[in-house]
Amino acid sequence: MAREVTILVIDDEESMRFFLERALDRAGYRVEAVATGEEGVARLGALAPDLVITDLKMPGMDGVEVLERVKTASPRTPVVMITGFGTIAGAVDAMKRGAADYLTKPFDIRAIRLVVDRLARPAVAAPGAPPQLVGVSLALAAVREQIRRVGPTDATVLVQGESGTGKELVARAIHAAGPRRGRPFVAVHCAALPPTLLEAELFGHAAGAFTGAVRAHVGFAARAADGTLFLDEVGDIALPVQAKLLRLLQEREIQPLGAEESVPLRARVAAATHRDLVAMIERGEFREDLYYRLAVIPIHLPPLRARREDVAPLVEHFLASSNRALGRAVPGFSREAMVALGAYRWPGNVRELSNLVERLVAMREGGEIGLEDLPAELRLDMGGAAVSPTASGLPFEAARRAFERDFFERLLEETAGNVSEAARRAGISRPNLYRRLKETGLDPGAFKTA
Repeated sequence: MAREVTILVIDDEESMRFFLERALDRAGYRVEAVATGEEGVARLGALAPDLVITDLKMPGMDGVEVLERVKTASPRTPVVMITGFGTIAGAVDAMKRGAADYLTKPFDIRAIRLVVDRLARPAVAAPGAPPQLVGVSLALAAVREQIRRVGPTDATVLVQGESGTGKELVARAIHAAGPRRGRPFVAVHCAALPPTLLEAELFGHAAGAFTGAVRAHVGFAARAADGTLFLDEVGDIALPVQAKLLRLLQEREIQPLGAEESVPLRARVAAATHRDLVAMIERGEFREDLYYRLAVIPIHLPPLRARREDVAPLVEHFLASSNRALGRAVPGFSREAMVALGAYRWPGNVRELSNLVERLVAMREGGEIGLEDLPAELRLDMGGAAVSPTASGLPFEAARRAFERDFFERLLEETAGNVSEAARRAGISRPNLYRRLKETGLDPGAFKTA
């Protein structure tokens, strides 16, 4: 860090002050802790903290008033709320008033470190810092730790996770966390190219290698130079191309189509897929030897529904970026809207959330985004309490389909994709369950690695 980061902790519990002081001091922060809101506000001018952490419920001046005083004295200073009354509504109310994030008691050292690192360090981070994965969940913390450890190495990485979870962002963060930062990051979207074209684009070709190849073409693998070659959706590569990719990884040589001589592969290789490659191996659709070459370091990126605590910070992040990009000044989401966003299953994961926030900001002319502005499927289930089709704005048939998808998705999650067990719990036959899963667009295999 270019300078020391100062954190002001305000909590009336001595044990909590001691815990936070010790945890944040060990993380390299300068910490000052006081017992009352009045003391904390009095220290703002002299201390000029980079971050304020305050308990919500305190005798005298409570956390909400502390938040208001901080925002008046120093609008750019982030404030984190600590509460033992961990309802989404209460936390969202604090965030509506300007809080940057919240933590619900009890929490561990990793949780507070994640929040503080995200909020306090960006202001003093060195240029060229790795791309940030937004969120405060422990699952995301584990991914960040893997990125930190594997970034400086040349090990091949396989990022696995559902579509829309941010697998390419993880690969870019790994690239930026090591000595190859600043060098090319070449992404190949394997699912978008037919096998013959993918082979030519990946490996390149010599002039006259095939009809239409009037001049030599440098492929993605060579263009990556001494940077990173990222193979997105590697599970979609056809078996003949898999064999050539295996040779690329084994021999560390690139053989362009029609060329007599090979050239060395200098790039690091990272790959990603939303498919269950182990199941594909069993079906003969993916080479086992290629799988082990790719999965030297496997990283699993969990779906958004498995880390719901990341929804609020992601909404905040996408709201800010959408306001900047679209020239808007939407202040935020209503409490009811945030409850609905937190309860939704997000089948499209972070990508779906990002697209939704951008769309809502684009359509909003003024004021906060309310529950009535959200799509009908998000209003169907709020905190587990289903609303009627009339209240949700859905006709009966659409409401039934939405309920069935949610029901079967939860069932597959609970049974880790075991269709026999899911059918038993649902009280229906396996063929009937398969039919219903097909109708709702759910793949049991996608839940086996979750």
